[in-house]
Amino acid sequence: MKKFTFLALIGFNLFATSSCDILRQAINTPTNPSRPTTVYSCVPMTDAEFQRAYTNVNDRMMENDKLAVAKQRTQQGQCLTSFQIKQIAQIFRFEDNTLEYTKFAYNYCADKNNYGIMSDLFRFDSNKKKLNEVTGVN
Repeated sequence: MKKFTFLALIGFNLFATSSCDILRQAINTPTNPSRPTTVYSCVPMTDAEFQRAYTNVNDRMMENDKLAVAKQRTQQGQCLTSFQIKQIAQIFRFEDNTLEYTKFAYNYCADKNNYGIMSDLFRFDSNKKKLNEVTGVN
């Protein structure tokens, strides 16, 4: 009877844990304990998924189309690293679009504690402050 109860508990835990939880735990468990690791709040796009999204945004001719597609692909992917978000933000020629995208993408960032890397995207301090108002990150 004890074996059955133990196995039932294991089975229940497997069903109660989503695949995202399992992946999140796997990517947040360092393979090299001596090297610090970034803790992700969600499972970011794979390199292949990100490359498709990046190319899709970059291939647009009009700046407003790039912004619309960037937001759409970010929403569809549901989770990107701050570095991936920065790469997409660098596509935009106009700082207003960069600001709008980085403010939007913050909600989809897996490692919000690293979002400070966005600050060097902006020439104007006013835009850095506007991003900081939304994210709370300097």
